[in-house]
Amino acid sequence: MRQYDVYRNPTPRTRKHLPYLVILQADLVSETESVIVAPLTADVVSDGSRLYPEFEVRGQSYTLLTPDLASVPRDALKDRVTSLSAEWSRVTAAIDILFTGI
Repeated sequence: MRQYDVYRNPTPRTRKHLPYLVILQADLVSETESVIVAPLTADVVSDGSRLYPEFEVRGQSYTLLTPDLASVPRDALKDRVTSLSAEWSRVTAAIDILFTGI
């Protein structure tokens, strides 16, 4: 489990609208039983805002809902789909806007 990995949402109730979760927590913080994630959705089209970047996962475009951070038990995340590590700068920029406004 690594930062920027994308996992299938383990919660059936929300999976239809939020099919994937992106791990935002740094790899160095691994002693916790949970991990901080943000969901990806196909239901919202980004307006180009850096707060809501779009990424392609399995051939479809998804928007990162940066403000919708959550803590998820590590052992609930079982189905790794891909990694957004090549897009680390865009993910980090979205987090920076959320917390610093810059």
